[in-house]
Formats: sequence, structure tokens, C-alpha cells
Amino acid sequence: MRETIFGAILTCIALSASAADDSVFGTHWVQFQPVQVKGEIQGCQLTFLTVTADRAYLNGNQVAVNGSIVLRITDNAFGLMLKVGLKDITFNSAFHQPAFAYLQTATFSTAKAPQQSVDGEPGYKLFVYSSDKDTMGVLKELISTGKASIGYNRKKDGIDVIAPLDLMVTDVEYTKDQKVVRTRSPEVASGFAECTVAIIDRALGQKK
Repeated sequence: MRETIFGAILTCIALSASAADDSVFGTHWVQFQPVQVKGEIQGCQLTFLTVTADRAYLNGNQVAVNGSIVLRITDNAFGLMLKVGLKDITFNSAFHQPAFAYLQTATFSTAKAPQQSVDGEPGYKLFVYSSDKDTMGVLKELISTGKASIGYNRKKDGIDVIAPLDLMVTDVEYTKDQKVVRTRSPEVASGFAECTVAIIDRALGQKK
């Protein structure tokens, strides 16, 4: 996995040069921050905002999907966490929890990974995934491509709504004619990749 991550860092600049669109739908921003405990890196966090059309539950209303993806290491084991809150921005409603949410890449998904869910801050729910092959596959592909999707539903066994996530989109500007001008940069994706390498090295060092 370490080699995959280094390869991803080298391709980040090329990915960031992809053509941008001005639609409200899609990623609005992603931010990276290392998780530190007593000055030592213990995890890697991505905070995001993406917008999708919820045709399953809200007749196509624009829905903001906000939250974070966190990689942590505890007791020499990796854990991946996804926090998600949903906001109907067509009617400017308060944030609401999804009934279920997961991370998905081209090949892997955390939908069926061993997991636990807990209520987070008001309007958000936290999903914690164990480090099985699906979870680690999602992490590898997220790093190697800089892209993923967040799936959610609003009721048990309901239809999934899929929201795209692009790590290269770091900021946006909203124009007077309701267009979204995206700023693209490799900084967030490469920062998350480098942090993940540090976490892997730390875990391997603890096992020695």
C-alpha cells in the first residue's frame, strides 16, 4: 500500500489540472488536517462539502452532504470513520442525520464492511469501519485516484443517493449568476497521502 500512496502523490498535480465545471452539483471543498495527540500524528482527517440532487426522497432538491473522513490507528489497528450530515439547501433546512451512509470508490465500498454507527453532533451520524479488505480498498483507491462517492439513505433499507467527492477541489467562489467556480489543487490529496504514509510507518514501528 505504501508504494501505491507514493505513486498517488506523484500524480496529484496531473489530476488537479482536470477541467472544472461551474455547476452547483459536485464537490465544493475538501480540507486536510492531521490528527495529533501530544504532538504525535495519530490520524488523518478530510473535511468536505459536496452537493447532490436527492431524487429518491426530496424530488430532486439540492442537498449538501457535509462531514469528514478520518483514518485513525489505535492498538496497532487501522480504523476508518465517516461522519455525515445532510442539509436540504433548496429550502435551507437544518442538518439531518442519514439512516445509513458509506464510502464508495470504483472497485470497493464500506457499505458491507464491519461497522458501528453512533449519533454525532446534532444533524450528523458517525460510521466507524473496521480495517477489512473493503475498507482498505476504499482507502487505497481514494488516495490513488483522489475521488470517491458518499452514498446515503434517509430510511432503513431505503434507496441510496450518491454524492461525488473530489479531493482536488479545495475551495469555491459563488458568482452572482449562481455559478460555482472551483479552485483545484493537489495540496489536500497529497497531504492526506503523506499523512497516511506516516500513520503506516508508525503502525509498523509499533509492531517491531
